[in-house]
Amino acid sequence: MQENVIQLNNDTKPNQDGWEIKQRRVRSSRKNVGESNENTNFKGATNNKPKCYMYIYRVGKEVNENDITSFIGNKLNIQQNNMKHSEQIIIKKIQCNSINTISFIVATDFSHKDKMYTPSFWPEGVCYRRFDFKKYYEDFKIRDVINDDGGNIGNSQGSGI
Repeated sequence: MQENVIQLNNDTKPNQDGWEIKQRRVRSSRKNVGESNENTNFKGATNNKPKCYMYIYRVGKEVNENDITSFIGNKLNIQQNNMKHSEQIIIKKIQCNSINTISFIVATDFSHKDKMYTPSFWPEGVCYRRFDFKKYYEDFKIRDVINDDGGNIGNSQGSGI
């Protein structure tokens, strides 16, 4: 009489019934980082801090980028003039289909993410969510063509990030 024998690999585990459960292998993410110290103009990025990108919409037509920058700076106790370039608040107006409201992309230092995702942070009526780059570029692929004035990709209002 032959018994059920289960051979275990690194990616299989038996359950209570004696069946094999195959598990997906986890790939390790490898980064190859250069170490050469030659004195040339070709250098790696330094102080490359991650950003938190948000999409804010249903903003009144009279609001501009400077208004939002000063609002966020006041709420987070940030002085925009004294900041390093990597820590600055970046605001870009983007096209939307609404006649009465406008939309913006907001980029801040990732450390402010938890504060900015609370409803009490934003003014009443302003909606916010995580900015989806893939959806943005798929939705505006038809409108984003090469400009005649400089060959840059993006629409004429400069909404491409």
